Amino acid sequence: MDEDNQELKIAALLDAADQAQERLQGAIAELQATGKGLERSVHSAAERGMQGALKVLEADIERARALVWDIKRHSWWRAGLQYFMAALAASLVTVTAIWLYLPSTDEITTLRTEEAQLKASIATLEDHGAKILITHCGQKHRLCVAVNEGAGSYGEKGEYRIAQGY
Repeated sequence: MDEDNQELKIAALLDAADQAQERLQGAIAELQATGKGLERSVHSAAERGMQGALKVLEADIERARALVWDIKRHSWWRAGLQYFMAALAASLVTVTAIWLYLPSTDEITTLRTEEAQLKASIATLEDHGAKILITHCGQKHRLCVAVNEGAGSYGEKGEYRIAQGY
């Protein structure tokens, strides 16, 4: 009987160990399921958090992009205005220089009239001896003129000669 009693005890112990092992395996399975569920929950929460942060960042990025575009557009206008002002200043300097240094149409007309009168006076002077070469000759520096030897002499005694250039 003692052996039967011990066998029954061993069988009861084995049965208790099997039951404990089954409970332990159930607890492990529940822990694994809970771990997987927790992992899914953490992953889902992290994904939602990342999506929320990305949405905020996307809005910030879009605002930054718009700001950069506005700055770029403003710089284009500013550069264009600077180029325009430089061209305007150069044009004003050129026009002012032309206005100051070139004679007016009245002055040009007056100068052309004066030129025509001077040309007419020169022609008259040339006709009346303006081309005669006059210099000083001899020790007393007396006036003398260059004559054309080949043109001959005139007067009763040949005292007149044709001046060179006539």
